[in-house]
Amino acid sequence: HELEAPVETELAGLTFSGRVDVLTGDALLDYKTDQHPDPDRHALQLALYAHATGVRQALLAYLRRERLVIFGRERLSSALELAESLAKRMRSADYVATPGPEMCRICEYSRICDAAWNASDSATD
Repeated sequence: HELEAPVETELAGLTFSGRVDVLTGDALLDYKTDQHPDPDRHALQLALYAHATGVRQALLAYLRRERLVIFGRERLSSALELAESLAKRMRSADYVATPGPEMCRICEYSRICDAAWNASDSATD
């Protein structure tokens, strides 16, 4: 296995790079020290790493909580589709907010975004 393996991949003409904490022949492992585990928040990162390395399984280890989350082919594939869609939007300079429960939950700007989705919004519709 390889530690701190550098990876790079391209989607929609954009290059994404990073470092995989542990890379084996058929899986990758990424460590997180988050206080509150949120695997969906890291799904795009793991999907890009898996795409770059060709592995079919990614493991996410939350060290503070001693929790291991396994991302299989289906979950990685769906996250990669989302990453490709977002990369295309970035490439075309399409920065219109698309609020929704899934996107706003993982977005770093949701706390300051006027368009951010929240549960009370959907209750009044």
